[in-house]
Amino acid sequence: MHHFCGSSSVGRASASQAEGREFEPHLPLTMNESILNGVLLFSTLQALLFSLVSFSKKNRILPDLLIGVWLFLIATHSLLVFCVYNNLISGISTLLPIIITLLYGPLYYLYIFKICSGSLKIKNYELFNFIPFLIFFISLFIFRDSVYFSKILAASSSILGLSYCFISLYTLRRHLVNVRNQFSFTEKVNLSWLNKLVFGLIILWFGVVILVFLKRIFNYEFSLYWFYTSIPLFIFYIGYNGIKQQNIYSFHISIPEKTGYKNSGLRENQRQEIYEKLLNAMVSNKLFTNPTLSLQNLSDMLSIPPHHITQTLNEFVKQNFYDFVNSYRVNEFKKRVDQGDSERFSLLGIALDCGFNSKSSFNRIFKNTTGFTPSEYRLIQI
Repeated sequence: MHHFCGSSSVGRASASQAEGREFEPHLPLTMNESILNGVLLFSTLQALLFSLVSFSKKNRILPDLLIGVWLFLIATHSLLVFCVYNNLISGISTLLPIIITLLYGPLYYLYIFKICSGSLKIKNYELFNFIPFLIFFISLFIFRDSVYFSKILAASSSILGLSYCFISLYTLRRHLVNVRNQFSFTEKVNLSWLNKLVFGLIILWFGVVILVFLKRIFNYEFSLYWFYTSIPLFIFYIGYNGIKQQNIYSFHISIPEKTGYKNSGLRENQRQEIYEKLLNAMVSNKLFTNPTLSLQNLSDMLSIPPHHITQTLNEFVKQNFYDFVNSYRVNEFKKRVDQGDSERFSLLGIALDCGFNSKSSFNRIFKNTTGFTPSEYRLIQI
């Protein structure tokens, strides 16, 4: 994606340079050219290495394969840009780096969707995401001599890449809602690194769209050396976090929308009964002290279908599972501080005993719930 604008513009901008080199074959590369070649080759090797690690990852799942393919394409893309810039390939081959970018959007969207949903298979209809790539790839051989084809290809690729960013962002937003309905914690399951990645991709694709239209429509020439220096950092961020990413769901729960609750068949007296069981489990058994408590855990313990628990909380007390459990953790912390435990134990130690699994999440949740920081609350109680 980030090579896209560069592959076309650098390749075409370097055409005049190539003509000059035909008469001066031994003309040494400039400093900028040497740096660019070094960055492209390093990016190729780096992306290829991360790709191989993703493919060979122990207990790998579908998302690992998808990110491995994505990184392999980035490696291929970097190598092709290097070849275009150094006039090692010619003809329609110079458009291959742009064609490859049509695969980026579908790949990172499918990666995010599979991570969020827990699905481990690609369904047939999801392959339709790759139709634009197939259309342009076939068209490449039909309209190879068309001046307008490369312009349409460049514009379509950049707009499509940006569109998939917004679709991915929407998927992540829905995932966070789903997380709060299934988990009592968000660490390691909120995919914060993917949120940052998508925002970064949005900025990059916006830049690509602007640069493409400046180049293709207004024939504005510009240097992209600065653009390529960020490629290794981008590859490292994807590769490192992608390798670390574990499967969020060891199970897959389908949470019905609120509009679907009317057809669930759960009567009000049943919701009352379920809610009383939830209260008893929280108060008597103090299940909230389990820092990794999930909806599935609670469902198994109480023999209540997960979606019935979700519906009861959403409709009966207007809370999701995350807020419900953490409200008990906050109250337990306040109770222990009121009893004087903060004189013998640290605030973090008490918080961990109450079920919080990190200092940052504890401080954030406590502040949002009470309006005070834990330290401020302790001072009030003294």
